[in-house]
Amino acid sequence: MYSVEWVIKNMKAIFMEICPNCGNEISDERLLLGLPCDKCLKNNIEKYLMLRKKLDMSIKYRRILVKELSKNERLINYRS
Repeated sequence: MYSVEWVIKNMKAIFMEICPNCGNEISDERLLLGLPCDKCLKNNIEKYLMLRKKLDMSIKYRRILVKELSKNERLINYRS
């Protein structure tokens, strides 16, 4: 099985209409990390890669994402 880091560096795909927040297009990197698309959350994914390593895909990780989306007034459908 490949590590998350390997996949992020080596696989590149864009998926249409599947952002977990707005339903827009999203990269495979962001989907793998459980992030919304870059239109919803503009931050660099490296920050979230480290956070995901620490928290895995726990409720706490997802709540952090919801809080950031809310802070930027971009929360639409993302759930913690």
